[in-house]
Amino acid sequence: MNEMQENTPWITEYIKHLVEKYFGPCGLVEDALKELRNLPKNLSKRLGCDEHFWQQYLSDPNNASQKLNAIEGAVNYVGERAHSLSEQHDKDLCYYLNLTLDKQEMTNWLLDYTENFLIPVEKYKNRRVCEE
Repeated sequence: MNEMQENTPWITEYIKHLVEKYFGPCGLVEDALKELRNLPKNLSKRLGCDEHFWQQYLSDPNNASQKLNAIEGAVNYVGERAHSLSEQHDKDLCYYLNLTLDKQEMTNWLLDYTENFLIPVEKYKNRRVCEE
């Protein structure tokens, strides 16, 4: 296992299972996992705080992100959406999954969810949330 994978505890076995379920048939598992490994960097760019803060936040089993299964929700959302669009428009599923990865839709879903829901929940609980 490479160092990057060892330092991504927010990518649970269940999340890997979901990624395999949705992206596996198109050979896109590694691309999808790469997007998830880059979450701390992308959260830092959009919401502030450094990558280390977001690595810790995503890894902490007591925070809202873990308790509410936000990353699982992002993977499910884009996977189901790709399946739905594929059926609706009678296009290849891999086309929509590639489009999802090109647009970083899992990341964008999680960024919006974090900004609009998770951070307010954490602040309500008087927990420290990226205040720069």
